[in-house]
Amino acid sequence: MLWAFGENYAYELQEAFRPQRFEWRIWPILLPEQQLRVEQAKGSDKLDPKALSAALELALKSGWRQLYPQFRLAWQAGGWRPQTELWSDWRKLAQLLPQRPNFGVWELQQHWQDIQAAEEALPFALPPLLQQLYLYNGLAGGWGPDSGLLALLPNLGRPALLAARQQLETDPQQGGFWRHYPHLIPFLHWGTGVYSLFDSRTPEAPVWAFDPELLGPDEDWEAACWWHSPSLLNWFQYWLETDRYGIKLWQQMYERKGMEFRK
Repeated sequence: MLWAFGENYAYELQEAFRPQRFEWRIWPILLPEQQLRVEQAKGSDKLDPKALSAALELALKSGWRQLYPQFRLAWQAGGWRPQTELWSDWRKLAQLLPQRPNFGVWELQQHWQDIQAAEEALPFALPPLLQQLYLYNGLAGGWGPDSGLLALLPNLGRPALLAARQQLETDPQQGGFWRHYPHLIPFLHWGTGVYSLFDSRTPEAPVWAFDPELLGPDEDWEAACWWHSPSLLNWFQYWLETDRYGIKLWQQMYERKGMEFRK
């Protein structure tokens, strides 16, 4: 039993949905539908009640129960980091994409094994939403706005995430910018060098935009890159709620730059 701010909380340890992780599930005794999940990597020392109480207090101060009935904490960069997006959000959206293939159980299992193998080879973290999107919609990409997302693996008929990133790093003009920002990963190519990028440093993966044609004669390459959306989930939700071709998303992208619609 845990105690925080005048209430009793129950807790239990269970397997996490993400591979190689387990999680603590914490809930108020009187309101068990409100859930806090505290994730740890397997192999790390299990939290004791004192550490769980500290995590519980952090979650409550970060808005759990007042703003978010469901909440998650994950250990990152030497400290607990609140995550307001849950695996259920990411999994649900991944299954909402139009014209989603009807993969069977065995195909999904193979996809998940391929995703895990790909993650071991990638020099950056794959956001959980992208894991779910590739799982349910196919590793070759091609789904999503405009021409669709890049592939997860090479040799699947379109450029892969890592190959696209490596190609930009070796560009004689842009390479310095990309090497300076290794956490920005292209995941959708709009054409003419315009990319949507995700920030691989956090699970929510904020989305940035890159357009080399916006670079002025005396500007650094940072002028061609700007923030677009607070998370991949927000980015995909806006696309699904507007037109399926991505025209509204494209327009919003340039509005965030302070520009009118770029044709």
